[in-house]
Amino acid sequence: MDNNDELQVQIQYALVEKLSNSNRRQAKLLAILDECIFECDKHLNLTYINEAWEKKLGYSSDSLIGSNITKLINCDDIMHFVAYSCCLLEGKQTPSVEIQIKNSLGLLNWFELRLVYDEKSGFIGSLYDIQRHKDSQLLLTQQQKYVKRLSLVASHTNNLVIITDKFGVIEWVNNSFEVLTGYTCDEVIGTSPGHLLQGPKTCEKSRKVMSHAVKNGLPFQVETTNYDKNGNIYWVAIDANPVRDDEGQVKHFIAIETNITQRVKAEQAMAEIEYNYHSVVDNIPDIVLRLDTFGNLLFINQAWQRVLHSRVDESLGLPIIKFIAKEDVEKISSTLLDYKQGKRDIRRFDIRLINAQGINNWVEITLTPIVGGYESDLSSIAATLVDIQERIESEQILLEAKHQAETLAE
Repeated sequence: MDNNDELQVQIQYALVEKLSNSNRRQAKLLAILDECIFECDKHLNLTYINEAWEKKLGYSSDSLIGSNITKLINCDDIMHFVAYSCCLLEGKQTPSVEIQIKNSLGLLNWFELRLVYDEKSGFIGSLYDIQRHKDSQLLLTQQQKYVKRLSLVASHTNNLVIITDKFGVIEWVNNSFEVLTGYTCDEVIGTSPGHLLQGPKTCEKSRKVMSHAVKNGLPFQVETTNYDKNGNIYWVAIDANPVRDDEGQVKHFIAIETNITQRVKAEQAMAEIEYNYHSVVDNIPDIVLRLDTFGNLLFINQAWQRVLHSRVDESLGLPIIKFIAKEDVEKISSTLLDYKQGKRDIRRFDIRLINAQGINNWVEITLTPIVGGYESDLSSIAATLVDIQERIESEQILLEAKHQAETLAE
């Protein structure tokens, strides 16, 4: 071998060694990649896969080499893959396609597929794992659908709906809130419901309950006074609950507020009527009572205490016969029985009340049945007791005088 031949051999050895080192570097690079790299022939039979296939999908190189890659693709995605590969064969540039690949357990994973076509060797491709992205997309879609349904429900309810962040700052309100308060959603976002709606007549106890609940991430229920944009007062019943994330941390509060203004006004009107009624009735000299159908005392005016020397609050709920002389109990009992049997006439007769000292006091009692709205059912009995003690005593004096006169005449 002359010097030229020897030099040529040395050059060839050097080139082979350099190529071998390059291949080793490429193999190491492919081994550390997170993407699933593969090669397949023109018929889509796999000729090479990197180590990521085993990490991601559980396949070893020996189990896949020679297999057709379409056997790993979800049936619904095979047509997408074939169309993609045909575009490449036709020389068209197509960036990528999303497909589902079966892992060694038969479960499907989403991947972004990228292919290049080499006329000599076939296809070279990569599979980038997008399962987490798909899961997030699905979760986001589900959340958007849920929020859309929630918004639809919230926008069609008469109740006021307020969504705040964990600090109680408004993020969203429904249409009913806008109608009642006069504030638009854009106006209230970023504000505190308390600062916006509360005023001088707002219950201080309710303020403290709400503030404590928001600070500690607790649900709360209160009834309180709020003010609309024009300063008009309205009443609401608030039912608020925290919304927590998967770790249990409070992310939002959702408050459902019911407008109870009409109910409160009705209660206030009834309270005023009752106050006025008591003011009048308590100044009547005669005893005014209301009994249930069994004869128990439901209402007593102040004249009761003056005549019987018994406290009103201690007498309520007791049977009236407890305060009547034994000889007169039958009159009351028979009347109650008649009323239970359907009679509805007004009864009037004289009875003796027994006061706290055990002294009898004659009264004329008038019993009036009070019927309900359904088929004249008896709901209660009104009673008025007029003090006739002086009249009875006068009658007794007259009787005694008459008796004495008759005796003297004999």
